[in-house]
Amino acid sequence: MISSFDQVAVNLKLHLYHSTIVRQEVNFLVYQNSFTSDRFVIVYPASSRLFLLLIMTSHDASMDGLPNEILASIISPFPTRELLSFATINRRFCSLITRLIHHRLLQAAPLPDNKLILECYLPSDQLFVPSLSCRYQGLVAQSDSPVSEIDPTLSDLRCLYSSFKPFEPESRSPRRARRRPVEVQPSEDAHDDTATQDIFLDDGELFSQLCASIHLVKEGPRSGLFISHVTIVDGVVRVFRKWLAEAASKQDQSQSGPESILWVDKNNDVGIRFSVVPAPSERMPLISGPDDDPPVLYKLVYQELLVRTQNILKALELSKVQEVESSGKTLVIHVDSM
Repeated sequence: MISSFDQVAVNLKLHLYHSTIVRQEVNFLVYQNSFTSDRFVIVYPASSRLFLLLIMTSHDASMDGLPNEILASIISPFPTRELLSFATINRRFCSLITRLIHHRLLQAAPLPDNKLILECYLPSDQLFVPSLSCRYQGLVAQSDSPVSEIDPTLSDLRCLYSSFKPFEPESRSPRRARRRPVEVQPSEDAHDDTATQDIFLDDGELFSQLCASIHLVKEGPRSGLFISHVTIVDGVVRVFRKWLAEAASKQDQSQSGPESILWVDKNNDVGIRFSVVPAPSERMPLISGPDDDPPVLYKLVYQELLVRTQNILKALELSKVQEVESSGKTLVIHVDSM
């Protein structure tokens, strides 16, 4: 007995035998039958399997008569990366795919079944600084113009970021920091779980560097064991002396603008917002000229982690693939130093 999918494939071959290509793109081909004028859109996803996406006629009226629910059911199984390539078929596909991706972004942003881990440390402190957990705060838009919540465009969706608050989990053992020449007193309004990072610049040193990586994980049955693990970004952030001085001189640290964000990658997909606390005045050099770069110490206080929501969605889809491939086997991914 022939299956319905096989029957569709047979009929498709018969139609394509008398058809010619009228449009060719990277991910799809459009054929037109010489006798019936029917058009067939054939999609080639990254998996190299042949999929029949839609059989449509050359008449716009019949295409417009097809309900959006049917179109959505056809394209919804595709991952986001492939959906984006289908958006160039026509305006209706673009509008439908935009709404579908927007819905996926809203569902993915809070990470209901996964968690985000931030590792940010000086290169010399890699073995001493534990990873930070991230608490979801909401969606924010990093753009000059407001993003429409009712009818957004694909470019609007790219401006959406998921906001997280990095913090030190209570169950984690106390942080073992390396000794520094001086110590910065904690700010009065800092909470117990507030994450901080000391930055020391020696005489004449213009900047320091922080290694930063963001991981999307799904926890296994025991602490420290993950059944899926996807690295969203892994980069290096330069923290300049001038930026530290300007950030520390602000009277109201709560009113911070985009200049308080240090971006981890060149595409501005992941950024960390810091407030800067300077060392006490009695610890600073008594005499220094305008062109001097004396030793200084600052404390960076983690205020916000921004991750482009599209990147989170792609990481979640990759995480689901890892869960299927692991077949229930728990992966040992990360264990903090004691």
